[in-house]
Amino acid sequence: MTKLSEDEVKTLRKIRSVLSDPQKWTKRAFARLPTGDPTSWDNNNACCWCLEGAILRSCRSGGINPIPVYEELHSFLPFRAIANFNDDDSTTHADVLNLLDRTIEKHAPAKTRISLTLSEKSKEKLDELSAARGLTRSQYLDSILKLITRASDGN
Repeated sequence: MTKLSEDEVKTLRKIRSVLSDPQKWTKRAFARLPTGDPTSWDNNNACCWCLEGAILRSCRSGGINPIPVYEELHSFLPFRAIANFNDDDSTTHADVLNLLDRTIEKHAPAKTRISLTLSEKSKEKLDELSAARGLTRSQYLDSILKLITRASDGN
């Protein structure tokens, strides 16, 4: 297994963020102009990208070698090129995001266990907030930690 660097994983997250909006994803062109015309991935007027175009754009703008990123994404696509996967008639926007998510998750740091000591009053308040959202105390704390993680990653 190739281990992506922290910068390469951040680049995957950046790609995921850009392509999370279906309007910013396309097929059969590296990128498209607002008119819908195909253009190069590095055109400053581009408004949407295919997966490969987004990889090139994000890697090149961040000074990252795209090859390890391609290889890791490709590890989930046996016998298929990334461009062929993206452009296949059966590939959906959700499929592209799923591929990015699986690759990011593969390289996410192991979860750290956090131990908290709470007063009884704090436990009661936490249980009240959790119940109001239909969650257990643990689920509620997990959701808070996810928000903190996203904020610290810049997402």
